[in-house]
Amino acid sequence: MSFTGYLGLILKKTGRYFARTNDGRMLFWTFFSLFILIALFGLLPAEFPSLPGDQPRQEQMVEVKTQAPLPLEITIPEYAQQTRLLKEQIALALNDIDPVTVDEIFKAIDRLASDDASPKYDLYGKFVSENREVAIAGLEAMALAEKQRGATKAALMTFEEMGALSFLVDTDASIRAYEAATSIAPENVANLNQLAHLFVRAKRNDEAREAFRAMLDLDGTSGTAFEATALANLGVLAAKRGDFSQAEYFILRSLQTNVKLDRPKATALQHANLGLLAINLGKASAAESNLTKALAIFEDLADEVNIARSLSSLGLFEQARGNIQAAENYTQQSLNRYEKLQNKAGIADQYTALAQLQGQQGNAEAAEASLRKSLALNLEINRTRMAGMQYASIGAIAASREDLTEACAYWREATNIFEKIGASRPLEQVKSRMTGSKCDEV
Repeated sequence: MSFTGYLGLILKKTGRYFARTNDGRMLFWTFFSLFILIALFGLLPAEFPSLPGDQPRQEQMVEVKTQAPLPLEITIPEYAQQTRLLKEQIALALNDIDPVTVDEIFKAIDRLASDDASPKYDLYGKFVSENREVAIAGLEAMALAEKQRGATKAALMTFEEMGALSFLVDTDASIRAYEAATSIAPENVANLNQLAHLFVRAKRNDEAREAFRAMLDLDGTSGTAFEATALANLGVLAAKRGDFSQAEYFILRSLQTNVKLDRPKATALQHANLGLLAINLGKASAAESNLTKALAIFEDLADEVNIARSLSSLGLFEQARGNIQAAENYTQQSLNRYEKLQNKAGIADQYTALAQLQGQQGNAEAAEASLRKSLALNLEINRTRMAGMQYASIGAIAASREDLTEACAYWREATNIFEKIGASRPLEQVKSRMTGSKCDEV
């Protein structure tokens, strides 16, 4: 569950902290940009880093510390290096997903990479080189042929391997694979878990909710890591539809299961989620307690990415209760961590958060500078929706100083992006600002 699943409603009760410029105009878009930063831990990211085979190769890896060495069971040297890179990028991209989901992907990859006598080995070689579409299509054709001739066990394994390889690069293909796998073995909780996560990413939330609930109904799930991840995800889905009390109920149950199973990372993830939910529910003590517990566990695990996220969440908490200087301190610490990791998405998000804090202190100039840094990074890494938000925010700041020529220019950039990606709600809001400012006359 990673950075691009959105919990914008979490600031519903903190609207009074919206900053105003000296002349009283609200910097609306600065704050709207912050909304898309605030995500529960554990959502599949909408955009992934490069994988082995992407160009340029020198930019593939981001060095991170993990709680333990990544599993590597490859005995054949030909693809060992590519497999290590692939696993490290998967671990990074899914850093705040429950570890059981990542483990299942690794198991399937290990099967593919360790049997050079299998025809699937050549397909795996294509995937870790440059031809992923051919590899995924080849595995799908093989699995369908195996199923047709009655080799259901072999088909099940091939569908799992297809799902694992396509998990990060082709959501539709991965869904097809895991749907086929669950039709063969509906009692397989691991495949149902993978499918449910993909439904969330595809915004098929009703199907995701049904799949996570089905996991809980399977024999043998109670008291396991799969129960914990299903409960956590039901909590996330409840939060996405604005039912924070039910979200808290599910995530608390997940936390209790993870504690019993002695799963430190999963425990920390749910402490972090409970902290974010507590902010929205107005439970200051619970928010602070859970967020600090999460940070402490992530520090013990040397989980640098989630340390950075936890610091960012603590900044949000301090902002929500009006401690702007403390919020800025946490946000700057988070920014420093992301810079050390060379995590451009994280850096961009923290610049946006800083922009809001600077705006709240009446420093529109500093806020604009931070937003421009965030915009440049988002454009560089092709986060188009985020870039659209930054264009809109900078336009609002320009409008606040009565520079309508610049404001309208930035709003036009924003509308171009929102029209291209089909983001109707922000598009309508920007067009409304343009109409009110008479941009058609500028």
